[in-house]
Amino acid sequence: MSHDVLRSEHIEQGPLGDLQLARGKRCGLRIWKDHMTAKKAERTRPYEIVGYVAKGKIVLIVDGETLELVEGDSFVIPPDTSHAYAIPQPATVIEATSPPAFREPD
Repeated sequence: MSHDVLRSEHIEQGPLGDLQLARGKRCGLRIWKDHMTAKKAERTRPYEIVGYVAKGKIVLIVDGETLELVEGDSFVIPPDTSHAYAIPQPATVIEATSPPAFREPD
């Protein structure tokens, strides 16, 4: 059995300010710490997104429905589903994607 460990000193910052955590062949993990952003344009992604609001509040728009999520809330965005988001105050959000996401800056 093989184990991959990503030590904290090797974690890299992604193009959107996220920290790119462990990444396997079928799932990727990242975190935004104390992150804020204006509303992002609506988009779709070819991967499933599962997230958890560890701190603060975010506004998530999925298929036209606006949801305010606070600390302790979690969410799922299926692949190829229209979504947008805003983070009006510092928040920490943990996100897993399957398959692993490669995100380019918007």
